[in-house]
Amino acid sequence: MSVITETEQKYMSVKQWVATHGYIPEGGIRHLIFSNPSFNQKVVKRIGKKCLLDTKALEIWIEEQNNNQ
Repeated sequence: MSVITETEQKYMSVKQWVATHGYIPEGGIRHLIFSNPSFNQKVVKRIGKKCLLDTKALEIWIEEQNNNQ
C-alpha cells in the first residue's frame, strides 16, 4: 500500500487544501467557488454535491491572477 503525499495529490477538498496550504482562508475559497465562473470552470471538479479542487489548476489560476494585475 502506497501513501500519497500532498504534492502528489491531484484533488483536495477545500478543508484539505486550507489545512495544507492555508494562505487563502476557507471562506475565500468558497467565495471563489460560488461567485467566480472562471475559477469554478478551471479549478473546481464536482462529484455530486462535493467540490474538489484540482491542485495544479489552482496553482496555475493563482499565477494567472498575478500576471493580470
